[in-house]
Amino acid sequence: MKLLIILLTVTFVHCYAGGNAQTVTLSGKDLTLKQIFTAIRQQTGYRVMTNSMLDSNKRTISLTVYEMAVAELLDMVLKEQPFRYVIEGKTIFLSEKPTHENGLMEKPSPPVEEREPVHGLVQDSTGNALAGATVMNKRTKKTVQTDPKGQFEIEADHGDVLVVSFIGFENKVLPVQGKLLVAIMQVSRSPLDVVQVQAYGTTSRRIATGNILTVKGADIARQPVSNPILALSGRVPNLIISPASGLPNAPVTIQLRGQNSLSAQSLRSEPLIIVDGVPFQNTLSGSQFTSFGSVGAKISALSFINPSDIEQIDVLTDADATSIYGSRGGNGVILVTTKKGKAGDARFSAGITMGNSRRSNRLTLLNTEQYLNMRRQAYIMNNMEVPDLNTADKNSSNYDLTLWDPNRETDWQDVLLGNSTPYLNANASLSGGSSTVQYLISGTYNKQRYIFPGENKYETGSALLSINGKSPNGRLRMGINTSYTINNSLSPNEDFSRLALRLAPNAPAIYHEGGTLNWEANPASPTGQASWENPFALLERKTTVRSDNIRASANFSYELLKDLVASASIGYSQITTRNLFISPMSAIDPSQLNATGQSFFSNNVSRSYTVDPQLTWRTDLFGGNLDLLAGASVQGQSSLSESFGAFGYTSDALLKDLGAAPQVGADNTSNQYKYAAAFGRITYNYNNRYILNLTGRRDGSSRFGPGNQFGNFWSVGGAWIFSNEFVAREHLPFLSFGKLRGSIGTSGQDGTGDYRYLELYESMPRISFHDMTILRTLGAANPDFHWESVHKLELGLELGFFNDRLLATTSWWRNRAGDQLGDYPLPATGGAYSIMRNMSGRIQNSGWEFILTAKIFDEKKFSWTISANYGIQNNKLLSIPDPGFNNYGLSRHVTVGKPFTGFALLYQSKGINPASGLYQFTDLDGNTTAYQYNENWDELLLDIRPRTVGLTSNIRWGSFSLDCMVQLTKQWGLNYLFNEAFLVGTPGGFVSEPGFVFGNMPVGRLDYWKEPGQSASFQKLYPYYLNGPIEAGYIKASRSDLAYVDASFIRLRNISLSWSIPETWAKKLQVASCQLFATGQNLLTITGYDGLDPEIQQSGITPLMKTFTAGIQVGF
Repeated sequence: MKLLIILLTVTFVHCYAGGNAQTVTLSGKDLTLKQIFTAIRQQTGYRVMTNSMLDSNKRTISLTVYEMAVAELLDMVLKEQPFRYVIEGKTIFLSEKPTHENGLMEKPSPPVEEREPVHGLVQDSTGNALAGATVMNKRTKKTVQTDPKGQFEIEADHGDVLVVSFIGFENKVLPVQGKLLVAIMQVSRSPLDVVQVQAYGTTSRRIATGNILTVKGADIARQPVSNPILALSGRVPNLIISPASGLPNAPVTIQLRGQNSLSAQSLRSEPLIIVDGVPFQNTLSGSQFTSFGSVGAKISALSFINPSDIEQIDVLTDADATSIYGSRGGNGVILVTTKKGKAGDARFSAGITMGNSRRSNRLTLLNTEQYLNMRRQAYIMNNMEVPDLNTADKNSSNYDLTLWDPNRETDWQDVLLGNSTPYLNANASLSGGSSTVQYLISGTYNKQRYIFPGENKYETGSALLSINGKSPNGRLRMGINTSYTINNSLSPNEDFSRLALRLAPNAPAIYHEGGTLNWEANPASPTGQASWENPFALLERKTTVRSDNIRASANFSYELLKDLVASASIGYSQITTRNLFISPMSAIDPSQLNATGQSFFSNNVSRSYTVDPQLTWRTDLFGGNLDLLAGASVQGQSSLSESFGAFGYTSDALLKDLGAAPQVGADNTSNQYKYAAAFGRITYNYNNRYILNLTGRRDGSSRFGPGNQFGNFWSVGGAWIFSNEFVAREHLPFLSFGKLRGSIGTSGQDGTGDYRYLELYESMPRISFHDMTILRTLGAANPDFHWESVHKLELGLELGFFNDRLLATTSWWRNRAGDQLGDYPLPATGGAYSIMRNMSGRIQNSGWEFILTAKIFDEKKFSWTISANYGIQNNKLLSIPDPGFNNYGLSRHVTVGKPFTGFALLYQSKGINPASGLYQFTDLDGNTTAYQYNENWDELLLDIRPRTVGLTSNIRWGSFSLDCMVQLTKQWGLNYLFNEAFLVGTPGGFVSEPGFVFGNMPVGRLDYWKEPGQSASFQKLYPYYLNGPIEAGYIKASRSDLAYVDASFIRLRNISLSWSIPETWAKKLQVASCQLFATGQNLLTITGYDGLDPEIQQSGITPLMKTFTAGIQVGF
């Protein structure tokens, strides 16, 4: 933070100097206006726009001024000249003064009915017409908007000044010096004018009444991630993105501004994700027999979106931005917009990126000597005989002491997680078009590997087609965007991180000398039973997944009448996965003579569609612009999952043949969801100073019973751009932008799952009664539950200083949720375990958001921009729900006014009892005891919510570019020494997986109690798998303050260096452009946390990868 303060101080000084260099010192005789304006430009940077009359003007002026304001100097030198001026930003516009024929008096304006209108055309720098641009007469305040051809007609006198504005472009000032004007708009460099996508339209930070944060596609594409949502980490305040592991396509949990539901299901609090107008699910799962390999039973569907195809991602947070989405926007909205073609000559681009990934950290585990000494000490301190190689009774509790080589040593992290995985990405695109039709065709291929040994892969291919066009008169517009993504993965059905940390260091070799798998048979066993489960045998248990994603969207619009436009958008998305998991007999201990193979087959199809007709009307009203939007939305979602478990194979060659299985179990699920809505929006913008936005929506959902299917939602948002007030312009010259905004509104949720108002049943394929499948109920019927409600309130202040070189945004927000939906427990005699219903409890999330952006340097050959964001999120319970809901997502120890999530209720540890060697804790009465008969959960309430600061830096020097993103997170995290991988005090034993009876531990566990009177960090050991007091002590310790440590970190999330070759080189190479670049992801992490990863924190899960890539992109 000290560095940030220093940089901001430098920025302030630099910007203040530039922003206040608006005075002129000048002395001379017989100076022409041209000479005076040249001096003004040299001393202040102001440009002068005028016609050729300035050159023909021969009048001279003698003057001497010292640090005179520009406006004061202009008033003086133009007093006797035939010119008048207007200053807009850093530009001075000169125009001729209207005069009588004698040149002495200004000509009065003719009556309104006698004036002839001025006609004009507004285009961008490439000649494309800009429809919907606003044109204002500064004198009369009259405003009009351009038609589909970019043309306008407005009443104006000779010498009037017109101001043309359009989202994403700099304002253009046009002096009226004729009846036909042309405005060529330049793309704005100010972050305030970046185009932001909002519900059913676009806006910008400058005029938006809602809270929208935009991440550009360039910032996403430069990150070597398979899931584009991961590129948002640290860039949006109060957006928490939690990947389940560091593996490709691992599930990702997304939470924006806290949890708005008491439900324990994280999906209930995830934001709505929309890709090109089509709702898109985050997580994809199947039915009972579905496996996606090393990542488990779920994957992130967002990994089917190619990061290189993304134009931008907009995150909508407050009521004004989200309420028009009704029930779907209760948890916020994330809008993903893909790239489209641009007018111009055909441009072909191709590139390739190569690199590698490796694990970002490793644990220091016990070596063989330390491990075996700990094992023997466990026997000695419990007065038991220590087994050794001469022990006759060699069994599963002592193989590491009685059978395995005591001199063998292996760090299994190197064997199972030591691979450096290659990364490859290749892309090609073709784009171009005319002013009426634009196209884009692109394709991308990406290939990675898992860090595990053996045969595995993760590869993705995608294609994108975008066509946009309009009729010659501009009244008819249409666009089609289609993408197809195919994903193939092959991986073991195990995350080998668990084995890499748990296998004893003297575990047997993987292979025999002959190359066959080594099962290290027990010589005392009559059948030659294996003494361990060879981890490479697990590599034979493979999962193959083939996934396809089709996304298509089309939009049409037609101008029925002037300023009245009818439009419609249609979208469709389909995700199909075909999964096959095989477990061959070759992966089983050969001593198990009756062992058989098994396979899981599954097919999953998820479809969604949306149709959104709309009608918009724009008009002028009371000197401002009025925009009306009315529309409807019809949506549908369906999912079908078919899975089969095939058992009893006696030949591995038949594992892929379902028909050859002696025994088959089936599990099929099907769901349909339908949704309809009508909505409207009224936006009034008065002179870009006062903006009011009203939205309303009525939603209908098939997830509710008759009479409760519809809900109403609304919002009111407003903004006051006070920097456009005369007082601010006159007295606060350093303030280039100031906006105060606020919003209030409602949204809701229907995330109960489908058909929950009916009584549902599921089959239990592995349990039968008289050869018939058993059904069990999933809950009693209740047609009376209704929508959850979320009430949102926000206030925001946005400031810009020194021509927007320093921008600051502060937002305070509060969300209150009620009518919570949940499963109410029923007595066992009721037949069903629970019933879905609304509860009376209310919860609140609130917080602050801060965003600061500074252009430290902004010169032609060198620029440096830094940005910082920080979010604070708090939550509390406002009212207690019905007592029966205590088993549903809400701890029984939560009280009104205290947090309901994001905290840990912990036992308070009192260290190790020096006499018994057991953990001891404080009970409710303040007594110190090893057993808490009187539990004191409220003794310690630990806030485990992360606090994150995101810092970005963008440096441009000539043709070089350096971009980096740093994330600083302050948090408490799980102490890896008390993680489930190392939970109990039995070296070699684990509560969570009894099959692995020999387990290594970190060196941090060496400080254990050995004899009475000793002070230690960990309690006494026990040689066998389970022991009542010792096991109970470790379980309580895992739920105490011992189980949490400071897991704060500073992570260099991304760094990218690129160089564009000079144009002269490009011409010699006969290419239009060529860029070389290198990128690093998660290259550096500074933390005091000793676990594998301070973000994921689970020791048995693959951490985030450290990735380095380099590549080239060539344009033709």
